[in-house]
Amino acid sequence: MKINKKLVGSALVLALLLPDIAYASEVVMYDDYDIDIIFEEDQGPKENTDDGNSGNENSNTEIPEDNKNEEILVSEEEVEEIVEELNPEVQDSLDESDIYPKVSVYEKVVDMSEYQNPKNIDYDKLANSIDGAILRTSIRQKDKSLSKDKKIETHYAELNRRDIPLGFYHYSRAINENEAIEEANYVLDIVRNKKVSLPIYIDIEDNDRQAKANKKEISAVADAFTKAIRRNGYVAGIYSYSWFANEYLTKEVRNENEFWIAEWKKDNPYPKYKDSHYDSWQYSSKGGVYGYKGDLDKNILYRDYPLIMTGVSSKGFVKVAEEVIAGKWGNGNIRRRRLEYAGYDYAVIQKEVNRLLKSRRI
Repeated sequence: MKINKKLVGSALVLALLLPDIAYASEVVMYDDYDIDIIFEEDQGPKENTDDGNSGNENSNTEIPEDNKNEEILVSEEEVEEIVEELNPEVQDSLDESDIYPKVSVYEKVVDMSEYQNPKNIDYDKLANSIDGAILRTSIRQKDKSLSKDKKIETHYAELNRRDIPLGFYHYSRAINENEAIEEANYVLDIVRNKKVSLPIYIDIEDNDRQAKANKKEISAVADAFTKAIRRNGYVAGIYSYSWFANEYLTKEVRNENEFWIAEWKKDNPYPKYKDSHYDSWQYSSKGGVYGYKGDLDKNILYRDYPLIMTGVSSKGFVKVAEEVIAGKWGNGNIRRRRLEYAGYDYAVIQKEVNRLLKSRRI
């Protein structure tokens, strides 16, 4: 997101310094799995042993007590047949594609800063139009000073009051580890006592200082910042655009963190970027959403971060199960891997699929 500016409706149916500020009940970190080659592997996926997955109570996502210990009523083979019968073309497209094995979880996420003036925002309408927001906390100025985003507190208060999942980002001009840690501490102080259910990112794209450094130095900046954020209990990530990421960030540091790629050309269902993994996609910097007429950055998240970070999904298991039945998540091991990558317990989703299919047979 350029500092002077600041997901897509689905066509498918269905402790460093402040250890006391973390809100994440259990940060679930996934292993460094190269999802680019997921279709080439024959080995089955690792079982998900996390027992903390739960749905949003307000969206009827809890699995009824009567069903928790119930035997699977519909076999996986039957589910495959039902999904393929309902959506044969979608299945062929998903299963045989060479794109990353990702499924959009939250498709209407915006990122915001002081350039989105609260006076021009109807927060009620905006909240009804988005799945989440990533707010700018701060920026390192060209004179090397750190400053807080002038509208962060207003954006946070208004959206948090409306139960919108929120994450944060800092625009960095750091060129060494000491500056990166200084930036991380500055951000941690701003998010103190705030509810955080999306990652906290370092925005790396600066042409004033960082472009004059080298890949080793800027990779060390990203590594130091994200480690400091994680030590305080949050999920940390890196934002950049394709050229800058490839030029100044090692593939290792991109793969070790949640990676948010900016590619402002929505002519494919996925970004063309394939130089490393990515977990979120900023696909546009133009156009508004209901409740705000100006330009907003628009994003897709491929992981259920509220579930991963707090144990409660903002989307809910019912919607995910409906998408499985509709064919959105694919078949067999592909479906399992996509669900587990997104943060879901496969067995929990399978039970919810069974429950929905059973109710439709009655």
